[in-house]
Amino acid sequence: MQKWEGAEMMRLTTMIWTMAKLTGCAVAVLGTAVILGCADGPPADQLNSPPQGTAPTSSRLQENYIAMTDNEMLNDASMSSIHFVPRTAELNSLGVRRLTRISEILKVYGGTVYYDGTDPERDLRKDRVEKIRSFLASCGLDASRFNVEQGFAGGAGMSASESIAIREATRGPGDTKIGTQDGGASVEGGDSGGSGSGGAK
Repeated sequence: MQKWEGAEMMRLTTMIWTMAKLTGCAVAVLGTAVILGCADGPPADQLNSPPQGTAPTSSRLQENYIAMTDNEMLNDASMSSIHFVPRTAELNSLGVRRLTRISEILKVYGGTVYYDGTDPERDLRKDRVEKIRSFLASCGLDASRFNVEQGFAGGAGMSASESIAIREATRGPGDTKIGTQDGGASVEGGDSGGSGSGGAK
């Protein structure tokens, strides 16, 4: 009986020693992996591009967004003040990249590029529109394939007089009119209060 207990103890001791060695090896492997993971390695794939230039490694998913971005540019072929160096007609790096891509799309589909900047100087607006036109031409785009105009993307939109005429034509009985008193305070009232003043006298 004592021999059996001694053999059992020996087997138990061997098992504990083996488990301790395996645990030590596992800890060593995990520690090495952590150290290597913290070390500088190749950059991870990047879905989007950095602010300037292109990512050193790009994700395969990036291809899925190219058509979506081009479709957006085709629908919203517009430039704004943020694409120019402040108070000048010089394109900044963002404007150069956007116009370069727009030019590739216009070579296929043609269309109109709008400048929607609200610069107070009329000459600056004209110069920026001309800069857009000359840049597209420098990209090898045929002048018959595109036009550059000042206005919002897709057209100039609705004028204030058109909006007022539609509102007056569609106003129903009991609709609230909003007018302005002499002091500039906004007041509300029904149709019976007077035209355009919301009932203010």
